[in-house]
Amino acid sequence: MVVGWLDKKGIKVKEIIVALVTPFDEEDKINYSVLDSIIEYNVNQGADGFFVGGSAGEGMLLTLDEKVSLFEYLSKYNGDYKLIANISSLGTKEAIYLAKKAKELNYYAVSSLIPYYYKHSMESIVKYYMEIMDAVDLPMLIYNFPINSGVYLDLDDTNVIALLKDKRVFGIKHTNRDLYEMERIMRINPDLSMYNGYDEVYLNALPLNIKGAIGSTFNVTTPMFKAIGELYEQGKIEEALKLQREANILMDAFIKVGLIPAIKYALETIGFEAAKPRLPFMELDNDSKTYLEGVLNKYLNKL
Repeated sequence: MVVGWLDKKGIKVKEIIVALVTPFDEEDKINYSVLDSIIEYNVNQGADGFFVGGSAGEGMLLTLDEKVSLFEYLSKYNGDYKLIANISSLGTKEAIYLAKKAKELNYYAVSSLIPYYYKHSMESIVKYYMEIMDAVDLPMLIYNFPINSGVYLDLDDTNVIALLKDKRVFGIKHTNRDLYEMERIMRINPDLSMYNGYDEVYLNALPLNIKGAIGSTFNVTTPMFKAIGELYEQGKIEEALKLQREANILMDAFIKVGLIPAIKYALETIGFEAAKPRLPFMELDNDSKTYLEGVLNKYLNKL
């Protein structure tokens, strides 16, 4: 496993942070033994850390007690791997509560989606983050996911600029295919750790000198993305592009049948009882499973 910025050959290695799934048992309870197995598998594949309770982890479908329980259980991996707790909430009060739990458990950082559903002003959005950071002394990773949240940062707004320059904001999870926006954010504050959040454009983002990536498909594709990063740093661009294209064919298949159910089924095909996703997600039907297996066998199982 490669952890950190340089491997032993002196080649730059970007961080690959797995946006961890949350496996459930047949009673729809978190299956912690399977979770341990998935973490062990990803560590052996080269993962540098884990994003806990995010979109891939069906975090918005977990109860508050389940989120806390998940944070508590996974805290045993602190120190060995970078753990980032997703504390996204519609309200500041709950986000602060979850952030305090993450602080007690010595998490590396917390992350929150930009407040969504209600139409907040940029000033209100910035206040949300400031209130959390004032209450809890942990680095903040802003989770920028506009296609899902419906919220687009106004990078000309003075409040937003001040937030991005706040030293307590250590980075951005940029789940947005708009790499121009990524570059603009990095111009506002070159010291931010930028993590690519759309696996499909990982190679495209590397010239911007990103810190790494946080991805949902990394639950099963970590070696692919480690290799893309290493090939890029070695100047082997055509080889990196070939591998990115293969990764994108996989992601096309995941998205076609349903991203979260597909990732869980992909884990099942390699021996993990990830179980079906939580409603309102639906389990894959037999035709979707057969289609996905064909793509996995062609592009994933050769790794």
